[in-house]
Parts: sequence; structure tokens; C-alpha cells
Amino acid sequence: MEKLILVFLGGGVGSLLRFSFSRMFPWVPGTFPVSTLLANLLASLAAGFLASFLLKSSGAEWPKYLILIGFCGGLSTFSTFSIENISLMENGKTALVILYTISSVLLSFLFAWCGFFIHKSIFNA
Repeated sequence: MEKLILVFLGGGVGSLLRFSFSRMFPWVPGTFPVSTLLANLLASLAAGFLASFLLKSSGAEWPKYLILIGFCGGLSTFSTFSIENISLMENGKTALVILYTISSVLLSFLFAWCGFFIHKSIFNA
């Protein structure tokens, strides 16, 4: 039950942050989806940082449920990314589909790697 509560709380915070991004950077169909990209990049950075921590931790499981599964899961959104790409295709924005897809995948990987690197740099892990 404790794990469910941690996932619930982390997911709620992540979802609220993603919602805040969508309010700060509203998406207009046919334009580049900045808010979703920002949410996914921040989630990747946090996931990389935490994954590096968890690889070195001695058994503390609560961060995995609260932050990695809950917060990062609530913040990141593959479904919105997919729907935005469909909308861009429907609006004839093929170049934006390609740019958005490639930048999302490559930058998410880069941000996750940076999270790993930041953790290792700070904690000499």
C-alpha cells in the first residue's frame, strides 16, 4: 500500500507540473509542441539522475516509487507526443513531425545521460 501512495503522490506532482507547462507554453496545432518536449526532457533528466542514484543505493526503494515511477511517469507523456505528431501530419507539417520526433528521442536520451553524469559528478558515484 505504501508503494501505491508514493506512486500516487509523485504522479500527481508530475502531472501538475506537466499541466503547468501546457499553460505556460500552450500548443497550437500545426506548431512545435514546446510544452510536451520540455516535460519529457525534464522527466528524462530526473530519471537519469535517480537511476544513477538507485544503481548505487543500498536498498532505499521509496525514491524509485515516488520519483522514478510516480513523478517522472506523471510528468512525461508519450501519448501526447504521439497525438501531437498525428495532428502535425494532419496539418501537412511533415518537417515538424521529423524535427519533433528526432529531437524528442535524441534530446531525451541526452538529458537522461546528463542526469546520470550530474549525479556521478556531485556524489562521485
